Parts: sequence; structure tokens; C-alpha cells
Amino acid sequence: MKTARQHYLECVKAIREKFGKYGYVKLVRRKPIRRNASGLLEPIPMIIFPAKVHTNAQFATKTSQADKDKFGGMETWEYSAATPLKKEGDYRANPKSMKFPTQEKTFSLTSEMDLIYFLLYKSHLVYYPEAIQKYGKRSGGELMVDDKDERERIVAEGRKSEAKLNHAIYGDQESPLYDEASLRSIAAAWGVEAALDERVTADEVRNLLYEDVLQKQRKREKDKKGKGTDDFLDFIQYDELIFARALILDAINRRIVKYDMPKFTYVYAGSDLPIVIVPDKHRGRKFDYLCDYVLAKTNSVAWEKLRKEVITPEYLDAHPFKWIKWLAKEEDLPVASKSEKDLREALRVRYA
Repeated sequence: MKTARQHYLECVKAIREKFGKYGYVKLVRRKPIRRNASGLLEPIPMIIFPAKVHTNAQFATKTSQADKDKFGGMETWEYSAATPLKKEGDYRANPKSMKFPTQEKTFSLTSEMDLIYFLLYKSHLVYYPEAIQKYGKRSGGELMVDDKDERERIVAEGRKSEAKLNHAIYGDQESPLYDEASLRSIAAAWGVEAALDERVTADEVRNLLYEDVLQKQRKREKDKKGKGTDDFLDFIQYDELIFARALILDAINRRIVKYDMPKFTYVYAGSDLPIVIVPDKHRGRKFDYLCDYVLAKTNSVAWEKLRKEVITPEYLDAHPFKWIKWLAKEEDLPVASKSEKDLREALRVRYA
């Protein structure tokens, strides 16, 4: 049992480092107590679960590959609260099952470490991310650790990010999106389709963008997928990507590019020439998929064609110098030695 003991000692050490300052581990039900139609809390149902589990073998981080190959597979664990019962020459847990009658329950690191180890690292009833991520414990469970520090950290980080988001979108002249042109470009690049519509006011664009970021953040917190608030705050630092995505969205808004629903394909509206087919798994983020495809380094020809379809001399005149410098770089035109007038003229010739 040497390899099993190595895993036990490693996990016990981690538990003491994480929860030792409290001297206990508190488990709570993952689902809150329900209220009935009258507003009163419903009775808490008893959870009865086996003291015996079958799980994949878990190994300490320094376990040799030879031991993993030798002892890998399934293993059986039991926790016995009292002296184990011997029956037919084999020891059995006493009792055979455990009860969780309350909404939360506290376990002592001093007197119940073996039980804590069993619940956090072996029992499928308890959701414990560290055991899942580090040792491959099966996900799921009706209980979870009520980690006060982690919970407060998540709340604090979320509020700090939301404060930064509020400043970025609604702040004063020092905020990244104070300028309306920057606001619309970034909102368009993020995926707010109404951002380039002249009928939509700047304040409405700000509100749409703010709600879109928060909605994506809520979705990320729920299923761990997609972009959230921190991703947006990082995103607004990359002017080149923002300008490129805004140009692609502008092509869609001006109906130069359209999405052919029956064929799940982006095409040029005038010729029905296909740009890219959107696979099943990316149809919920089809605009992002189009951007990823067109802006990939291996698709420079497709990106060049799209620019030529969208950009006109009038289009150039409507954009600020910062955008003009970005486009000049895309066209491999020398930027450092050129004035704004010279760059605009060079681009007008390029897109005449």
C-alpha cells in the first residue's frame, strides 16, 4: 500500500496547508434550501450515501511511472466510523453508510482527518475541484467545501473587474472608450452588431456593450466557457485586433458579407462566393469563427480580398489617423516617415 500512502500523505499535507488556520473543513450542499409558495423554508432532506466507493486509482505527484503502470486501474475505499466488522474473513465498514441531515456540517482536522480525506478525495458525493483537476477524481456530487477565503476572493475579484469595466465604458477622458469612434470600433470588434449603426446613439452602444460583457461573464461563471470581464479588459488593449474585427463586422452590416443560413456559410453577398463554412460546434459563435478564420496568418489572401471589398476612399476619410496607421501597416506601407496626408493619399491610391 506504499503508493496509496504516498497519495494520502500528500493530500493530508495539502488539507492542513489550506484549512489548518481554521482547524476544520465545512461541507455545504451545492443546492440552496428551497422555499415553498408561502415563503417558508422547506424541510432539508436527509442524504444517505455509502461508506464504500469504487474510484480510479490516484497517485501522488512524485509516483514513478512504473508504479502507476503496476497499480493503475480501479480501487475500492471504505471509511469506518467505528471499529470495522469482520464477516467471512473480510473487514467491512461500520456503519455501511453515512448520513448528512443538515444544510452544512463541520469536520475537525484534529479528530476526523481520515474522514475528510475520504470525503474530499474519494467520495463522489463531494465536489472538490483540486481532487478532480490534480488526481482525476470523478466530477459531480451534492456537497462542496465552503471555502471562506476562496469565496470572498472570487466576490472581491468580480467586483474589482466590474469597477474596471464600468470605468472603461462610462469613465472620463482617461477611460479607453471615452472617444465615440474608439467606443464603436471596440464594441463592434467585441461582437455588438449594432455598434456601427448610425441610428444607435453612443450611450446606447455603451449600454449594449456593458450588458453584453456582463452576460458573457455570467455564462463563463456558469459553464467555464467563453469570454468574461477580464478577457474584455485585456481585449481593449489590442488596437490591431479591434480594428480588424470592426472592419469585418462593418462588412456584415453593409451587407457586403452575409451568412447563408441553409449552408451555414459566410459568403460575399454580390457573388455568393463562399468565405468559410462554420462547423456545428462553432455556430453559437459564428462571428468569432469568421474573424479567427480570416485573420489567421495562413489566410492572408482571404483577409486581403475582404479589405478590398470593404474599403473605399470615402471609407478611409471617415476614419481617424490611428486607424489609418493600422491599415497602412496591414498594407505594408512605410508608416514612420509618412505624414497623415501622405498615408491617406497612398491608401486612396491602393483602394481606388
